[in-house]
Amino acid sequence: MLSCPTCHCTYTTSGENQPRLLALCGHTFCYKCLEDRRKSCESPEMFQCPQCSLPCSENHVPNITIMKYVEAMNEKSEERVRKRRASEIESCAYFLANLCSLVISKVNACSPVNTSIYIGESYEPTSVVVQTSTLLPLLYIP
Repeated sequence: MLSCPTCHCTYTTSGENQPRLLALCGHTFCYKCLEDRRKSCESPEMFQCPQCSLPCSENHVPNITIMKYVEAMNEKSEERVRKRRASEIESCAYFLANLCSLVISKVNACSPVNTSIYIGESYEPTSVVVQTSTLLPLLYIP
């Protein structure tokens, strides 16, 4: 990103970090640095450029070219964030779909299960049906 050569802040399209152009020399600084420089001079209506020391009037204008570039870079950055989020959502959906498929396959493999067990010392076979609703909280998928 473009930044002020004095304070190294990143330029923005408005506010204190807006790039301002000095008409006489063509150098650009953020609004805050130019205002601080102007206020610290003996004659606030005339101050020196922080870079080349040419005398400048207090009328510095927004550097439209840099502002458009900053705006375009912000839009590209926002677009990259949107694309990354969309990709993350797609990956998450894919993961969850696979996870659900795995859970469903494990549940289908387990339900209902009829098995014979021996209770106590009688060794009499007893039929037990395992319900899938009781298995779901117990499913552990490594």
